[in-house]
Amino acid sequence: MKPLTFLLTLLLILSLGTSGQAQESPEEDREERENPLEFTEPDPLLRPAIEQRPLSTLEKRRLEENLDDLALQAAQEWEKDNPEEAFDIWYRELRLRRYLGPVAEVNALGRVGKVAWESERQADLTVIRNRLEAIQTEAEEEETLEKPLYWALGKAYEKIRLYPNALAMYELILADVRQTRNINQLESTLKTIAGLHLGWFKYADAASVYEELLLIARSQYNDAAIMDYLEQLAYIYDQMVEPEKAIQTRQQLLERYQKKALIAQIPPLKIAIAENYETIGEVETANLTYQEAFSLAWENQQFGYASTALKQLAALYYEYNQPDYALEIYQEQLKAAQYAYDFYTMMETYEKMGDIYVELEDYQRALIAYQEGLTLAERLDYAQYEFQEKIDLVSRFL
Repeated sequence: MKPLTFLLTLLLILSLGTSGQAQESPEEDREERENPLEFTEPDPLLRPAIEQRPLSTLEKRRLEENLDDLALQAAQEWEKDNPEEAFDIWYRELRLRRYLGPVAEVNALGRVGKVAWESERQADLTVIRNRLEAIQTEAEEEETLEKPLYWALGKAYEKIRLYPNALAMYELILADVRQTRNINQLESTLKTIAGLHLGWFKYADAASVYEELLLIARSQYNDAAIMDYLEQLAYIYDQMVEPEKAIQTRQQLLERYQKKALIAQIPPLKIAIAENYETIGEVETANLTYQEAFSLAWENQQFGYASTALKQLAALYYEYNQPDYALEIYQEQLKAAQYAYDFYTMMETYEKMGDIYVELEDYQRALIAYQEGLTLAERLDYAQYEFQEKIDLVSRFL
């Protein structure tokens, strides 16, 4: 091929490749345009020479009313599924909110930022986050980061899930709240901080906050709050893989449930306690606790929990090389699952029983278990092929 011909061909290929690329979405294209919060064109809602002479109180009130109307228009466009039109209006509103002061602007940024976060509009979220950080930085440099502003910043950062920034502001808020000695406000603030920690998987930090909340609830003799915080702490200790603390916490919770006669809450709690004991190798205690959970669940016709307790108990026996006991318990679990109309669990149980029978080289019973499982799989339209494969394999030994 001659050099000129090759060059023309190459240019043609490149042009075709470029034209075949997908066009950027309007939201993606926004990143390439000028920052929509930095437009400098005059706005008809502002009088001339606004920079030279600040707005009067009356002018601010009128502007606020107009901006509330803009926010409503944007929300209506959003509801009509016109996101670009909505954000164009919201950005105009946000630009003008600056003239009402940083607190008003931050509140509006948080409101719009929440929409951007919930709808995964990353470019808009970046614009809003950058503006919030710029307001904070400017206030820190000018030493004007005072209570109304950092309270507003904390809530705005929380709405856009910006954990480190939100937490820094809420630490300032918490210091304010502690001085007021307002218990309700203190609890509310601590819950928000705990939620921020959990949202970013900072379990140790969240545990410290919930431990303080638990102390407050106990000082107020608030049983509902005590149980709520104990539940949260038990969950957190599980995530931190601290089963001893989880057991201690759940035992306290169990005492509360028993005292309040919350019988329906006890079986799942005992199952969780048994799992914790299993984790630390206290097999006998785990065994006994699973049995207690099953008995109470069965007595109260909580067949789903009864089935779960037996499932865990059977798995425990199997893990410690007692397959015969495991099979006996699986047989009982089938009854509980049947009472609960839990056909998926029944299917799983037949499969596990079949697998154990295969290990014991009892192929006839394995075949029967797999066939029962296949019947349920066909009913559920799930995993038929896997059961058929196991049936075909076992049939070769008969």
